[in-house]
Amino acid sequence: QYNLPKMELLQAIQSEAIELEDYFKGLYNEKLIEYDKILDVQTINEESSVLLKSHQSYNQVFEEMDLDIYLSNATSEDIWSIDFVEIVKKMKSDATSQQVIYAKQSIVDERKEISNLPNFSASLGYDLSRAKPYYNLNFSFKIDGWNRQTSHIEKQMIEERSNMNILQKQKELLNVQYEYEYKKKQFKHLLHQLESMAEKKRILSVKRQIFSLEESMEERRLDLDYLLVEYEIFDLRQQCLLQLLQLKHIIHPLKIETFIKD
Repeated sequence: QYNLPKMELLQAIQSEAIELEDYFKGLYNEKLIEYDKILDVQTINEESSVLLKSHQSYNQVFEEMDLDIYLSNATSEDIWSIDFVEIVKKMKSDATSQQVIYAKQSIVDERKEISNLPNFSASLGYDLSRAKPYYNLNFSFKIDGWNRQTSHIEKQMIEERSNMNILQKQKELLNVQYEYEYKKKQFKHLLHQLESMAEKKRILSVKRQIFSLEESMEERRLDLDYLLVEYEIFDLRQQCLLQLLQLKHIIHPLKIETFIKD
């Protein structure tokens, strides 16, 4: 219901706001309501028009982003549950990160071996005074070459920098986790709000049928409010997808879909 792209929801809000504005104007002309109710729905109409243009651009940009196929094609109406604890564990033991460390440390060892290799040079010339060619051979060995302690310190620094990088990523991960879980809580709250509004709408509808009444102002406004809450849910899911894009960057080369819980 809230998948990308989703322009119909904003269009429905705009259409409902226009109809409600006309309805409220009739009530205002009969001096049954204050003018601020008309201004309220006019504001909603104007905001939805702006958001329509904004989301057209947003969806075009979002579709170009390289989010994992599992997420980009998902049709779930809920917000995914992410196993952040498992992410931290995998980040610490990620084989790719360890391979990078080993590769860099191997380069240190290779540089050490190259530094300690003896230096050999040969030259050829011609002695005019003696009228004969001559050869010159040089062989040298660096006694102050790369020592074992220097090599050990550099390899240790490589590992420490890698650990600091992981620590920084874990801090970023905590921030994403906090934001994501907070949005999940907001999402659940909005779903309960929809349920409450649907029940209120049902009660008003039953009363109207029993007493053969016309649709009330409260019922008409409730229709619009329901759409507005639906839009909030849709917008919240988009925000969560952006959080997942940030998470994808933080945990690379790990894959997000492996940490989605059922």
